[in-house]
Amino acid sequence: MNFPETPNTIIEGLIEDEKSAIWQGMWRKFFDIYYSPVKLMVKKSFIVNGWNNVPAHIIDELVSDVFYNLIRIFSEKRYDKKKTKFRYFLKAISNRRVIDFIRVNSKKMVFPSLDDEKNDNLERLLEDLSQISFLTKLEDDEILSFKQSFLLDLYMSIRDNFEARTTAAFEMIKFEGKNSDEVAKVFGVSKNVINNDIYRVIKKLKEIVLKNENKREFM
Repeated sequence: MNFPETPNTIIEGLIEDEKSAIWQGMWRKFFDIYYSPVKLMVKKSFIVNGWNNVPAHIIDELVSDVFYNLIRIFSEKRYDKKKTKFRYFLKAISNRRVIDFIRVNSKKMVFPSLDDEKNDNLERLLEDLSQISFLTKLEDDEILSFKQSFLLDLYMSIRDNFEARTTAAFEMIKFEGKNSDEVAKVFGVSKNVINNDIYRVIKKLKEIVLKNENKREFM
């Protein structure tokens, strides 16, 4: 099977596609793939603001708020990738959700809220977030987590172009942490065969990123 020249990742589909049943269905996959970096961003934002050991259910609640804001922004097709890279925009939203929570729960900090009626104008909200995102810094582990999620997203977009053994071996090694010797025994082939399978997938991922400027934006 031939590879499409520019296979669409979930994140690209949400940004580019018209609103439809397919678009709606992408959100579940987007949440599953990008949950980890968003959760890490929310946790880091709490720590930066002096709130350590925040209960897990509060972290999860704010992660859901971040995705809710993204749904609103994407459904209006108002994210402008020319203004800011998506990972910084994502971090800016995460920061604002945390600041809103602290504002409500500490009564010591006064910040405009994303839920405040006065800030309900989507255009002003987006402009505000875009300005904040230019000043947003991501820590190394946040960048790594986001890149890992994007590579998973990209991998899922090309997965069906490989035979079953290749994808199973890749996922066992890269996602489950097994070594090539273990995987070779499972499939009854040599270690070199498994290493070649992994190399083919990684090579294709690198080729797609290097050839496509839109995908390099997410790296």
